[in-house]
Amino acid sequence: NKNDLYVLKSSVLPNNPRFYPTVANGVVGLVLFGDTMHMAGLYNGRKGESHRARIQSYLQYITTPHSTLWPRRKFIQHMDVGLFQIKLSGIKMFISQKIYAHKLLTNLLVSEITVTCKQPGLCRVKLNDLSGPASDDLNLDYAEILSYNSSFCNLSEETSSPLLNLHVYYSNFPDEISIINRSTSRITRTYVFLLSVGTTRLIAQDFYKRGMEAVSIDSLFRMHSTEWLHTWDSTGLRVITNLQTTQYILSSFYYLLSNFPTIRAQVHPPKFYGVSPGGLTNGGRGEDYWGHVFWDQDFWMAPALLPLYPAAAQNLMFAADVAQKLGFDKELAKQWRDIAQTMFIPFDSHLQYHPEFDEFVPLNGSVKQADTIMLGFPLAIDIPETVRRNDLSTYAYCTSAHGPAMTW
Repeated sequence: NKNDLYVLKSSVLPNNPRFYPTVANGVVGLVLFGDTMHMAGLYNGRKGESHRARIQSYLQYITTPHSTLWPRRKFIQHMDVGLFQIKLSGIKMFISQKIYAHKLLTNLLVSEITVTCKQPGLCRVKLNDLSGPASDDLNLDYAEILSYNSSFCNLSEETSSPLLNLHVYYSNFPDEISIINRSTSRITRTYVFLLSVGTTRLIAQDFYKRGMEAVSIDSLFRMHSTEWLHTWDSTGLRVITNLQTTQYILSSFYYLLSNFPTIRAQVHPPKFYGVSPGGLTNGGRGEDYWGHVFWDQDFWMAPALLPLYPAAAQNLMFAADVAQKLGFDKELAKQWRDIAQTMFIPFDSHLQYHPEFDEFVPLNGSVKQADTIMLGFPLAIDIPETVRRNDLSTYAYCTSAHGPAMTW
């Protein structure tokens, strides 16, 4: 069954919360069961202290990671439709919670809770608030509307930079969901909760409104899942091997694609800010390079996307030439090539090699990981053979043996 390849199931979560599942869409994202969500482009902190600003996650959950209240639990990642699902099963009821970052209404996080009461009587589901303390990164101005927060980051990266604004609308979660079954057969009820963010109040409000309108005609999840299925089908990716290997490959693509906003979004088209190590769901203060975007995206992410998902990769510098050949924006490709061709690349004419920077001294172990050496490969810069040989011998000597596992 093809769909089985895209579904990951477990009855337990990892011991380390850092490895909990995530949901994201390139604009918003969070680690499940955490107290934090992030929005693309939203940072707090001066200069080297700049990091992804923590937005307090207002999602609530039908269980906690290590709860023993339910005899049967399932945690399911539906990669085909961009959805994380929790299933609980007991004597009196079934409960399902679906959580996803909407693929088309890109500023929305969605939680759908479905309760099936199997027997006559009262069925009660406690909701768990894991939102944690208020964010230290944001100066919140709270107003009880749906609920609505307006805020701005406390510190911009530069003193001359404006403070970044954030506006949040979200559904109020009750402490518990109660259903009375007065029939002799089972009854089912579904409750939808939305969280919308935006750089202006109008944007956050508009996404929330559109989300609720889609709920009213039962199309919210269908819009989301259709877009994910279109993303997968656009490539024709097929792996003929064992199930586990196939799922490794598909899950790698899934998490990578989750960090790129769709180019088909028609409502307030999202800005693309690049992909940081660890992705949008990580990168808070002191972790995962603090959410900063490096050349990692061009060297380690773009090559995987280019052959199968050139549309997702067209915003990356590394993709400019291929994007043009595949018929994407020629002006964008030319702009990136012009930048690349005029970029300053240090060169030591006496020693005939490329130093990392002016006045660089190649000492043993002084370079953490391969960087300058990649001018030859994969960037394929036109370099004389003697210079390339000098680059190789120089950096073979001075690159640390204990650096990250990115070899050349």
